[in-house]
Amino acid sequence: MLRAEFEATHGTAPNHTELANEANRRGLFTTRDRPWTASTVGRTLRRLEDAP
Repeated sequence: MLRAEFEATHGTAPNHTELANEANRRGLFTTRDRPWTASTVGRTLRRLEDAP
């Protein structure tokens, strides 16, 4: 959802850093209640792609 909103607004697909910055700007936290980083975004997206 965040990725699609970013792409619709900016016209390009966001990279991991841009997604992390936007999630942090919106006050979203990781499951461990920490701010998002490019690394945590990448790991989360990989897990979601591998999920059944």
